[in-house]
Amino acid sequence: MKTMKCPKCGIPLHKDDIESIHLRGRIEKHYAYVCKKCDYIIGFGAVAH
Repeated sequence: MKTMKCPKCGIPLHKDDIESIHLRGRIEKHYAYVCKKCDYIIGFGAVAH
């Protein structure tokens, strides 16, 4: 199942092709979602503690 295309390289991405990188935050956990194929940041997310 394909989830989306990378906006930079245009390759269709599977869930396993997207890396979730934890970023430091005070109140929430912050994440950057990165294409493993070209290292382009696709988006950001946050989860409250």
